[in-house]
Amino acid sequence: MDATALKHLVSSLLSALDIAVDDVSVREGSRTVVAVTSPHSKELIGPQGETLRAINSIARRLAETKYGEKAASFLIDVNGY
Repeated sequence: MDATALKHLVSSLLSALDIAVDDVSVREGSRTVVAVTSPHSKELIGPQGETLRAINSIARRLAETKYGEKAASFLIDVNGY
């Protein structure tokens, strides 16, 4: 999955959740990381990171369904959490 498509997928998901974000960027390396900067990090991360884990699971499932199993190898990071 290319960086532009991944950025769009995560941005669309967060928009559907009605969460405002300042920036979404993709860093590729040994593991692809989608870095999200948001003033609403508390809501995105949740208690002990539970909400962020759920958002990661949903985003991976969406990517896998649309682009195939290999596309689901990424991690969403919120404000460096």
